[in-house]
Amino acid sequence: SWEEQGSDFDMINYIARERIEITPGVWNKATQKIDTTNNKFNVSFAKNRSFTHLKETPMWCGGDEDIEINRNAYIDKKAQRGTKILRKAVRVSGILLQVTVFSISSKDDNFPMLRFIGYDPSRSQRMILELPS
Repeated sequence: SWEEQGSDFDMINYIARERIEITPGVWNKATQKIDTTNNKFNVSFAKNRSFTHLKETPMWCGGDEDIEINRNAYIDKKAQRGTKILRKAVRVSGILLQVTVFSISSKDDNFPMLRFIGYDPSRSQRMILELPS
């Protein structure tokens, strides 16, 4: 990917080669069809959704399966996301929360940092607690 190359030229080259899609024809609003009769073409960009390092996967995907699902995902600060080790529904003070725990390895420490993410679906609120190693 262009991020590994580190230059503007490489980024533009990557976009031109990997993200632009050129298809023959243009959309005709009147006929509601692609019109390929006049040698015109359509240029579009392939889209990818990007995520923060707090990205979560479905409840049933953890460990190696979580890593495989996110292999091609665009995650900002991917190394800081860690590995999902637990996801569980827990009732805290009468509120049902979805709690996910990530283990985040550090090169300097022997013990990983733990990140707890509690999500309250009734209010669409996320709470984060990080325990240093």
